Formats: sequence, C-alpha cells, structure tokens
Amino acid sequence: MSSGEKLPCISSPEEFAEMVKAALKSRGEERSLRFEAVRFALIVENESGEPQQLFGLAAMFDEYNTAPESERNSVVERYCSFFLGVNRNSLPETFAEAKDGLMVIIRHRYLYQVMQMRLALEQGITAKSDELPQEQEIPHVVLGDEFAAGLSYDFPDAMIQITGRQLQKWGVSFDEVYKCALENLKKRSDKPLVEAVGGVYISNWQDGYDASRILLTDMIASLPLTGAPVVMMPSAENLVLTGADDVEGLASVLNVIEPMADKPRSMVGVPLVLRGGEWMPLEIAPEHPLYERFRVLRISATARSYADQRGVVAEWLQNIGEPAAVTPYLATQRRDGSVSSCSVWPDGVPCVIPRADSVVFTGDSADSNQEVVACNSWEKVLEVVGGLLKPTPFHPELYRVERFPSTTELAQIGMGVSNLK
Repeated sequence: MSSGEKLPCISSPEEFAEMVKAALKSRGEERSLRFEAVRFALIVENESGEPQQLFGLAAMFDEYNTAPESERNSVVERYCSFFLGVNRNSLPETFAEAKDGLMVIIRHRYLYQVMQMRLALEQGITAKSDELPQEQEIPHVVLGDEFAAGLSYDFPDAMIQITGRQLQKWGVSFDEVYKCALENLKKRSDKPLVEAVGGVYISNWQDGYDASRILLTDMIASLPLTGAPVVMMPSAENLVLTGADDVEGLASVLNVIEPMADKPRSMVGVPLVLRGGEWMPLEIAPEHPLYERFRVLRISATARSYADQRGVVAEWLQNIGEPAAVTPYLATQRRDGSVSSCSVWPDGVPCVIPRADSVVFTGDSADSNQEVVACNSWEKVLEVVGGLLKPTPFHPELYRVERFPSTTELAQIGMGVSNLK
C-alpha cells in the first residue's frame, strides 16, 4: 500500500482480517497468521502451530471504517507498525536498564481487566468462581473510579505494557516502578498546558502520554481556574481542563469533547475533578444547565465499556466453569427527551446483568416475543429482589442473578418505568 492510497470501507471481518494479514506480511511478518472470528483477532503461530500472540482487530476495524477514505491507509500503517514494533523490541533484562524508558499510561479501568482476562485466557490460566486472574496480572492503580494508570516501556516505535510477571523478573514492586515512571513523565512535561479559550486549557505534548499528565497534580493545581480543576480526556493523546465553577468553560470543554465521543479509542466519559489532591468523578447536579449533556456522555461511554467487555467476560465465565449470558446495557431516551439506561433480565437463562438506571424483565428467552413482564428503577429492583443479585469483580458493575423473580416479586416490582420511547 502506498501512503497516498485511498482504501474502501470494509464491512466483513473476514475480509478485513485478510487485508491486515497482507499488510503485516508486506511489512516483514514471517510467522503464520490465523484468523479467529470469535475473538476477532489474528493468532500468531510458531513453526509448530502453537499460538504465540494475539493481535486484536476490533478497535482497528472500527477506526478504519469510521476514518475518511484518504486516512484509512494511515490507520493500517499505525496499527501494523505498532504491532511489529512491539515484536522487534524486547524489554531490558534488568530494572536498572529499564528505568529511563518507563512511563505511566492512562486507560479506561475496564480495559485493564479485559487485558488481564485475555492474557490469562491465552496462557490457559483459570480461577475459581467469578474471581479475576491473579497470575499474569496487569498492575495498575484506579483513578476516579472509571480510569486507571498502568505501566509501560516506551520505544521510539512502540509501547509495551508492563505485566506483573515482568515486575517479578526485575525483582521490583509496582510502587517502585510507578514512582520511577512518574518521574520520567515529569521530565517530559516541561512545556505548559495551552490556554485555548478563556479558562480552558489543552495539552500540547502529543507524545501518546498527554492524558497521563493528570497525575502531575501540582502543575494542574497551579492553573488560574474558576473552581477546582476539572479534566476530560478524549483519548490518551489529549486532555482538556477547566474549572468546576466555570459554566462557560465547561460548555467549551463539551464543545470540544462531544464530537470525539464516538471515535474509536475514545476515553470520553465521566469528567474528573481534583479535590484534596485526588481525582474523583465530578457530580453534576440535575439543575445544572449542562447536566443533560454530561449525562449523555456518561451513559454513552458506559454503554461502550459494557459492549467492549461483554465478549471476554462471557469467555472468562465459560472458562471458569460458570457460563452465563452477559446481557446488554442499553441507552434509552425518555418521552421528555432526556436520556437513561436500562439492562435486561431475561427469564430462562443463567445471566449476569449490568447496573443501569432501570431493569427490564422479559419472559422466557425461548419465546421469540420476549414480552416485558416488569420494569422499574434499579433502586426498586434492589428493594424487592436485591438478594438475587450477586456482585462480581468486573467493572463496570456486573451482577450474577440467582434466579428469575417469582410472579409475586414481579408484581411488586411493577411497571414503574414506562416512559421510554
């Protein structure tokens, strides 16, 4: 493919996988590549046919098909170059040798769990009950509930995630490496944030670690903002800041963020506010003039998170011997135009359900009509049948259901939420 070549939209996963295989081969990949439709991934095999590596295609597929025609080649180039760059590079043998290349990287919290489960599945590691895998864990620290900071090693053409096994090999703790990575981040952050419009600041490092700068709280706290610092991160390469009491600034942030919300690799979702030196979710009161706009972003981001994790959670539950359907989290619109979310609790099938504003109970899954037999708020459902919901360690929250509610319980739940379109 030439750099100026315009590539078509590809709707078939199989066709897309073949194109990526050809792109990797043309760039020097000599190992066998096998497409696995269930995981939507290329499996890299050694000479004996044993799987060595997994190249997930879902994010690349989405970004490719939503990019302008003239930019699709660069999407292929970036993902393939990154994948091959990881394979061309190997981590230093000792922590002393690795120190200068260590960095902190911010991702959605659920992505660390997904990576952890995928890595364990590839290695044949299992667990008991709904426990997440411990061996081969991807170490990270949670930020503001929805995000997490992990460790990476930075190469000129690639970034390699640091696993718990790698820390053991180096003989160091997560805290020790995290401290070192944070110091490296500070050294790379001599440029200031840029004031885009009055009271709104944006990052300008463009090195793949812009979002990680939220960890440099002293720098952020020194900004002349109206109210506590509020941050949103469209992606790992961008961060936007304003003050919690600056309504115009928050509106300007939304104007920047909203068009980026549905882009692949988007980190748009819950805004974080810095209070007492710690990042926490920003609570927007219902009477706030921007309440509904922030709510739309939060619900759409939560829907993406649940959708992204559904497949691997289902595979993990199957792997540990407790198979269950992972029911969808649905964004809905009320009759008054406001947005809400609901999860589905079907009869006749073992399942785990996401936490949502409301729960819809449907008849036997074997019935093609799937009649709604009850629907009410999450709080009302907990009041009536909270004992049937078993928390799991997954994030966003998923609950394993013990059984379907009885006729009496369904009557008590009722149809309290009926104003959905």
